[in-house]
Amino acid sequence: MNKLLNILKEKYVYLIYILVTILFVYQHTLGIGWDFAAYILNAKYFFSGGNYFEWLRPPLTSFLIGIFSIFTWKLAPYFYIIFLVTLHFYSSLSLAKKFNINPNIYYIISLSPFFLISGLREGTEILSLSLLQLFLAYLNNKGSGIFLAFAFLTRYPNIIFLPLILFKKDIKKILFDLIIFILILSPWLIYNYSLTGNALTSIADAYALNIKFRLGDMRKLPYNTNTFNAIICMWSAFIELPNKKDQIKALREMLRVLNKGGFAFLEMREEENLENKAVISIIDDTESMPMYGQNRKTMTQIMKRLNPSKYRVFIDNLGGRDRLVVIFWK
Repeated sequence: MNKLLNILKEKYVYLIYILVTILFVYQHTLGIGWDFAAYILNAKYFFSGGNYFEWLRPPLTSFLIGIFSIFTWKLAPYFYIIFLVTLHFYSSLSLAKKFNINPNIYYIISLSPFFLISGLREGTEILSLSLLQLFLAYLNNKGSGIFLAFAFLTRYPNIIFLPLILFKKDIKKILFDLIIFILILSPWLIYNYSLTGNALTSIADAYALNIKFRLGDMRKLPYNTNTFNAIICMWSAFIELPNKKDQIKALREMLRVLNKGGFAFLEMREEENLENKAVISIIDDTESMPMYGQNRKTMTQIMKRLNPSKYRVFIDNLGGRDRLVVIFWK
């Protein structure tokens, strides 16, 4: 019994690692957000001729999921999750060793409530963190730039850590890591250029959509009353709001910031057999987060409640697909 207790004292961190793995796998069975789904769709585009692709997504997450597709596309995300949790476990112990911190305590502290709840919200959080930890753990070693390059190909904002390479005392190590960083990025930049004519298409799209034009929450728009002549809300943005209450808040905000005589244009897919229940979006056999769908009847009811000066609710063919269109005027 004493021998068993001693083993448990020494190896309890491995039990925690196993429990964390089970937790994240279980979370994935409950459904995923659009970001994670988009990375899976990009993986299918790379590896099996999928029909959907988002340029703004850095490639590493999709590439790893694509590799794990050898176990079938259904199981690939689960193998990816197991890989992530394992990489985080290893990188945490490596970083703790680097700074002479008790590795078990550091690993446990790293498992914050935010980490456990939101670590796989987009599919890139844990991978990005793990690669940055490895970069810092081996910062003084020749070749640590490999981890930073992969972190950049996971989340573009990780480029802010590039100056840390300059903290190496050996100029040869600095030059080597910078060259390695560029070489690892090169295939992705060449791929961008070959398909779009611009090597920075993915990076530019990510900057535009996540920084330059990302200004606020549509339920509380950061604009003064009577500001715009027109508002456009495309694709699934409106029905991705999780409930009817939030959707009505967003519509009221649109109405508030419109000038008198201005209009708002919304388009979304129509759920014909809907009783105001959440629906799952499926693209290329990949399920995304539940969306609070609407149809002509329910949107007409909402428009009556909103009471704009005028409105139209109808079906139109947009991009080869029948879409539910809502236009209202102030």
